[in-house]
Amino acid sequence: ADTADLIASATPAETLRFMREGCATSTTGGVARACFDRLLKLPFRSTGRELTSGGQIEMMVQAMDAHMADRGEIFFLMFTISNTVVIGDDMTASNLAAEMKDRAVRAGLYPRLAAVLSTHTTSDVQCVALSLFPAVATGGGFPETEARREAAGAYMAQIAAAMKLQAHRSAVQHFGIQAIVAIVAMNDRMDAAPAARADAAIAVGVHATIIEAMLRHGHTGCDDGKSSHSLETTAFGVDEQGQGNEIKIVLPGSVLLSGCQALQLLTDSSVGDKERRIDALIAAGALKAIATAVRTNPTFAELTDVSPNDLKSMKILQPLIIQLCGERKLTEIMEPEDHATLIGSCEAPGFILGEVIAHLESGSD
Repeated sequence: ADTADLIASATPAETLRFMREGCATSTTGGVARACFDRLLKLPFRSTGRELTSGGQIEMMVQAMDAHMADRGEIFFLMFTISNTVVIGDDMTASNLAAEMKDRAVRAGLYPRLAAVLSTHTTSDVQCVALSLFPAVATGGGFPETEARREAAGAYMAQIAAAMKLQAHRSAVQHFGIQAIVAIVAMNDRMDAAPAARADAAIAVGVHATIIEAMLRHGHTGCDDGKSSHSLETTAFGVDEQGQGNEIKIVLPGSVLLSGCQALQLLTDSSVGDKERRIDALIAAGALKAIATAVRTNPTFAELTDVSPNDLKSMKILQPLIIQLCGERKLTEIMEPEDHATLIGSCEAPGFILGEVIAHLESGSD
């Protein structure tokens, strides 16, 4: 307890010394939590470089082994890691954030996240573990970001398994889809690596898991481009019955929005076995999921400002629908209701025909 009190007011150098002496891996006295809490409270703008150069990232990643079995502690530790690698994106030069992410991957973060997903079946722990995949896989320049995406791609099967296990939890689906989006995103060189990851995603059934999530959680509301989700966590204590606290989290976009983005990325690259990917998406019900998004996603009607969370402004649905339809007979690949939503007729234009008509009426080239 005395050590925990000392850590609570420690300088960056003192905090690093406590961690090197084993406090971050301690399972008694609350000293590990004190370390993580102190790292969250230190002003990153002035201490980020000192902490990073002192090995903060490596020690936190390695500390995951000591706390792997403790639901509350592993949640809080991963939450601290996430805030550490993300806060640099906004408050300091991006090269420091990218360096932290590179070092976290080299320290073995991804296999430890996979271990967390297989060890813990509660949605709070799975959510924060899944959220770390995109947090670390994005940001920085080529080839560093591409290397982190490639490293994360080895764990798509574990990501899909977590989503299947918590199919009823919308937050798990949201973070899982975001992880896949980050992994299969195109890189600056437009080379074959993202296509290979897209092919691998199809091979392990990620596409079907995403489509199932879209259809199951298509009703999840989206207000001002954000959706609300509920979780129970023990990271901040338990009640007399040993139950955790119910918390609400608000996330940008929705399961439908993220799902459409993921499906678009899976069809984006012409490299690799693109036709096989498209056939797999159609067989799994991609067009029905997209039609659900068009019919029910509030971002179509309620967002007045151009937003990166607005499907219409993102311009991903038109090419996605066209890619999926190709030269196929539409009555064979979609149901009448979905055809009316996505294509429609001259008398009652759906999404695609409506876009075409609007374009022609605007007189644009």
